[in-house]
Amino acid sequence: MKYFYSSDNRFTDEEREGEAYDAVYTDEEFEELYAATGLFGYVGLKSGETVPCVIPYDEETCLAVARRERESVCFPVINRGELWYRRLTDEQIQDLDEWYQAWLDITETFSVPEMPEWLKNTLEEG
Repeated sequence: MKYFYSSDNRFTDEEREGEAYDAVYTDEEFEELYAATGLFGYVGLKSGETVPCVIPYDEETCLAVARRERESVCFPVINRGELWYRRLTDEQIQDLDEWYQAWLDITETFSVPEMPEWLKNTLEEG
């Protein structure tokens, strides 16, 4: 597979006709780049799946991406009302607290926290 990096700071696995790319990486090159830098980002695949990856941003852009991801994934869960929180067990509250702290730390770690399994299931159920 090849990954195409465009000037709008995005990776894709689908080459679009007429679009200019700043870089093209093979799987091996991509993995080496990620291992060397460990920066945070996502690749949007044509299947709709997103996978963690490196994005060769400058630090300020990396921070903005991390904050935007935190706002879209974490805050909608954390900012739920009291009625939702009252239904959680002590263990779930502890899991949620650790997950939230990991999201708060993302601007230093650039590591996407793993969502607790029970939370994934709850969100899927609606």
